[in-house]
Amino acid sequence: MQSLLLYIIDGALWIPVLFMQRRMRDLARSAAGRDEALPEAYFRLYRRWFACGVPAFTLVLLIWWLMITRPAMF
Repeated sequence: MQSLLLYIIDGALWIPVLFMQRRMRDLARSAAGRDEALPEAYFRLYRRWFACGVPAFTLVLLIWWLMITRPAMF
Protein backbone atom coordinates (compact mmCIF):
# COMPACT_ATOMS: atom_id res chain seq x y z
CA MET A 1 0.00 0.00 0.00
CA GLN A 2 2.83 2.41 0.84
CA SER A 3 4.35 1.81 -2.60
CA LEU A 4 1.12 2.83 -4.33
CA LEU A 5 0.95 6.06 -2.38
CA LEU A 6 4.58 6.78 -3.21
CA TYR A 7 3.90 6.08 -6.91
CA ILE A 8 1.11 8.66 -6.89
CA ILE A 9 3.33 11.26 -5.20
CA ASP A 10 6.17 10.42 -7.57
CA GLY A 11 3.92 10.81 -10.61
CA ALA A 12 2.75 14.18 -9.32
CA LEU A 13 6.40 15.28 -9.27
CA TRP A 14 7.49 13.68 -12.56
CA ILE A 15 4.67 14.86 -14.81
CA PRO A 16 5.57 18.57 -14.44
CA VAL A 17 9.25 17.65 -14.89
CA LEU A 18 8.48 16.20 -18.32
CA PHE A 19 6.86 19.44 -19.46
CA MET A 20 9.74 21.45 -18.01
CA GLN A 21 12.26 19.31 -19.90
CA ARG A 22 10.47 19.86 -23.19
CA ARG A 23 10.37 23.63 -22.61
CA MET A 24 14.05 23.68 -21.62
CA ARG A 25 14.89 21.73 -24.78
CA ASP A 26 13.00 24.25 -26.91
CA LEU A 27 14.73 27.19 -25.21
CA ALA A 28 18.15 25.58 -25.71
CA ARG A 29 17.48 24.83 -29.38
CA SER A 30 16.28 28.36 -29.97
CA ALA A 31 19.32 29.88 -28.27
CA ALA A 32 21.67 27.59 -30.18
CA GLY A 33 19.97 28.41 -33.48
CA ARG A 34 20.52 32.11 -32.86
CA ASP A 35 24.01 31.52 -31.41
CA GLU A 36 22.99 33.19 -28.14
CA ALA A 37 23.41 32.35 -24.48
CA LEU A 38 20.67 30.44 -22.72
CA PRO A 39 17.90 32.78 -21.54
CA GLU A 40 17.10 33.34 -17.87
CA ALA A 41 13.84 31.41 -18.35
CA TYR A 42 15.93 28.28 -18.97
CA PHE A 43 17.68 28.63 -15.62
CA ARG A 44 14.43 29.30 -13.77
CA LEU A 45 12.99 26.13 -15.26
CA TYR A 46 16.16 24.24 -14.40
CA ARG A 47 15.88 25.22 -10.74
CA ARG A 48 12.25 24.06 -10.66
CA TRP A 49 13.19 20.89 -12.57
CA PHE A 50 15.89 20.12 -10.00
CA ALA A 51 13.55 20.89 -7.08
CA CYS A 52 11.02 18.37 -8.42
CA GLY A 53 13.46 15.87 -9.91
CA VAL A 54 15.56 15.15 -6.83
CA PRO A 55 12.63 14.22 -4.57
CA ALA A 56 11.00 12.25 -7.40
CA PHE A 57 14.16 10.22 -7.99
CA THR A 58 14.54 9.68 -4.24
CA LEU A 59 10.98 8.35 -4.13
CA VAL A 60 11.78 5.89 -6.93
CA LEU A 61 14.70 4.60 -4.87
CA LEU A 62 12.46 4.31 -1.81
CA ILE A 63 9.82 2.41 -3.81
CA TRP A 64 12.52 0.08 -5.11
CA TRP A 65 13.78 -0.46 -1.56
CA LEU A 66 10.24 -1.24 -0.36
CA MET A 67 9.77 -3.79 -3.13
CA ILE A 68 13.09 -5.50 -2.45
CA THR A 69 13.04 -5.57 1.36
CA ARG A 70 9.27 -5.79 1.91
CA PRO A 71 9.47 -4.41 5.45
CA ALA A 72 6.59 -4.98 7.85
CA MET A 73 5.35 -1.43 8.32
CA PHE A 74 1.91 -2.03 9.81
